[in-house]
Amino acid sequence: MSEGTEAKRMRPQWVVLSVLEEGLRREPELVEAFVVTLEDKKSLTKCMEEITKALPIPEFAHLKRIRGRDVLLGSVEKFPKMNDGGVYLRQKGLSETLLEKFTQIRRESVPRCVPILRWQFKMASKYWPCKFHPDKYLELLYSNKMFSNHQVNFHIATMEMCLKLSDKHPNPAIVVDPRDGGIVTVAWSQVQRHPLAHTPMVAIDSVARSQGGGAWECDDVTQITETVRQELKGLTYDGGSCGNLDKYGPYLCTGYDVYLLQEPCIMCAMALVHSRVRRVFFHRQSPRGALVSIVQLHTVRELNHHYEVFRID
Repeated sequence: MSEGTEAKRMRPQWVVLSVLEEGLRREPELVEAFVVTLEDKKSLTKCMEEITKALPIPEFAHLKRIRGRDVLLGSVEKFPKMNDGGVYLRQKGLSETLLEKFTQIRRESVPRCVPILRWQFKMASKYWPCKFHPDKYLELLYSNKMFSNHQVNFHIATMEMCLKLSDKHPNPAIVVDPRDGGIVTVAWSQVQRHPLAHTPMVAIDSVARSQGGGAWECDDVTQITETVRQELKGLTYDGGSCGNLDKYGPYLCTGYDVYLLQEPCIMCAMALVHSRVRRVFFHRQSPRGALVSIVQLHTVRELNHHYEVFRID
């Protein structure tokens, strides 16, 4: 074994990290709004009926309207003439009786959008009270506590197996049934046969071939797949129900996990969308990668299928 190969295998302890859309890692964006302070709380309910009717704020549906004696009137963007104070508010339909209860109209910074994660909610609430519905699953992904120790060990061992296979095969991949950690197929780049035969494309075709389909003539991976099964079979994998895989699968890669040594390009990332994989794990970034490097394809909301992405590093 060469010195370079030995160094390649000698890695520090790897970790499995979620690759989430950038918005989940940014602090809440703020926007200026008009806020009014009422002289007392006694007539707050009655005042709010009139304010809500005259000044609806659909742009701030994620915010509570009241904070103590302060009331949110609307965004500065929506009410550019609010600087005229009482004149503009009279034009919007507020009564003189109500306007007399206003002690101050001012600008304040409030969260522009609904907070998604709890840490964002806590930060946003420092500016103005927010409505918040926690997503426990997303919180686990963000905190990288999605997997049990058994699952983490399996994910890392499978990626280490990809690294081991790379000694003889270019940019290998392993497809796994997450219900029990079963190895579905092994694949590697075969661009010497066809320029589109990138590793993920070959892996998808190999799965299709195992289901009676397939379009390419590629290397026979039966023996290598069995070898990988034998090397990984001693690992515990606490799987469970896998949604569409249980309901519709196996059909192409529906519900499967794909382990890639290298971040896929846009073509391959879209092929993984169309084949309905459940999760994609990768190790190395690529200059043309479509999950981290040039775009986060899996976070594009307009797509009709979304897989989760994890980096093992």
